[in-house]
Amino acid sequence: MTNNDKIIGTIRTGVPALVGTVLAWLIGRTPSVNDVIVWLGENAGIEVQALVSGVATAGVIALYYWGVRELSERWPALEGFLGSTKSPVDYVDKRPEK
Repeated sequence: MTNNDKIIGTIRTGVPALVGTVLAWLIGRTPSVNDVIVWLGENAGIEVQALVSGVATAGVIALYYWGVRELSERWPALEGFLGSTKSPVDYVDKRPEK
């Protein structure tokens, strides 16, 4: 894998993670969603609240990435919402042969 592929791969991982985290944070600030989060904190304990927040954030990140990939099949320019319109091309299996 070339350095350029590593950079592209990192960007295409980081941008959806950042956007998904911000979207999850904004969704959590919606009054009805915030009420559920507060209820969880009061009734289920902080550990469950943190777990639900983490799972929800991961879900939003995955949904964002999947959505951009699906939409970019029809409208290729949308792939730029992953941070780069280029895909890494040199994924080589580096495991030793048996």
